[in-house]
Amino acid sequence: MQWLFDNFQILAVVFLIVGSLVKRFLEAKAEERQARERMDTEGDDEAYEPEEWRMPEPPAPSVPPPLDRRMPPPIRQTAAPPPLRVDTADVELILKRQQEMEERLRQHKAARAASPKANTTGGAAATNDRVIKRATPTASTAGGVRSALQSRSETRRALVLREILGPPLGLR
Repeated sequence: MQWLFDNFQILAVVFLIVGSLVKRFLEAKAEERQARERMDTEGDDEAYEPEEWRMPEPPAPSVPPPLDRRMPPPIRQTAAPPPLRVDTADVELILKRQQEMEERLRQHKAARAASPKANTTGGAAATNDRVIKRATPTASTAGGVRSALQSRSETRRALVLREILGPPLGLR
């Protein structure tokens, strides 16, 4: 770096020489471009005679290929499958089982209609129970942290709250 400051005059002369060479090169390119343009415009001095213009002929309409009208092969006649043989004892067992299932379904519907939570489905009733249980004071509100973290749901809740209320991940 010190050499650059010591030999500043030499560097200035070198930059001037390189700059003048680049300038000459660019000027030569511009002169060539102008000469080409003059050559192109000089040929246009002749009288312009327009060519005869014709409208192109429209292409011939396309004709679709002929349709292949072969008939499919005839369907082979196969022997009908043998009829299923159902034993009358089996039919009686199936009917008896269906009647038992219908009776159990009627009993189940009657029990649901008689229950106090008849207006909710089983899933909604279970959700209502969970909401009621959460509303009751837990170990974390009543006492120590150790007892709160022994409960799996309270531990999960604490971790989620830490992620939400804690500093952003980029600032940790």
